[in-house]
Amino acid sequence: MTIYAHSANKSLPQVQEMYEGKGYADFKRDLAEVMVETLTPIQRRHKELVGSQELKEILVVGARKASQVATVTLKRAKDRLGLLNLIDPTMRTI
Repeated sequence: MTIYAHSANKSLPQVQEMYEGKGYADFKRDLAEVMVETLTPIQRRHKELVGSQELKEILVVGARKASQVATVTLKRAKDRLGLLNLIDPTMRTI
């Protein structure tokens, strides 16, 4: 019922009241309809993005940002472990 309430923008007490005295089959049927309505726009957007240039650009930008952060983090970890001094003492800058 919580999933139904969130997907249908209703409160849990509202949903409980709607199905008071009704069978579980009625609720399951209505839940399926609400979920289809909720997920259809998400599925549509997913299909648009898969294989699109927009997605490729998003992934490239994200990879660059992740690489920059990872490089600094890895260098800091190596420095603190004393590995940079073993490789090249001039690299110790952090």
